[in-house]
Amino acid sequence: MDKKQKRDIKDILSVSPVIVIYLAQILKNEYIIFASSILTILLIFLIKYEKREVIIFCIGIILGIIIEIGGNLIYHLQYWSHGAFYGIPLWLPVFWGIAMVVFRRIGNFIINL
Repeated sequence: MDKKQKRDIKDILSVSPVIVIYLAQILKNEYIIFASSILTILLIFLIKYEKREVIIFCIGIILGIIIEIGGNLIYHLQYWSHGAFYGIPLWLPVFWGIAMVVFRRIGNFIINL
């Protein structure tokens, strides 16, 4: 397999987490969305893992919990009708962690240009 084929496979795999999350949203089951988000971050790390991304992911989860629960309790920013984790959806902090990793990768990409 040459470099172009490997890059094409990585490009396809990098889109697959978005597809998994989209399908989970259609089902509207909080636990399926949570499981698919965990599978998404595992897939993101399998495609390419950079040093200390797990730490960034965990910081994103912690910040997500603080911001979402704090915003919900103090400012009533949004309302979740099916929040299994102190009034917020179980998957939401995981999405914050995924976002932190993705933002870091985008920043690294821009810097390396």
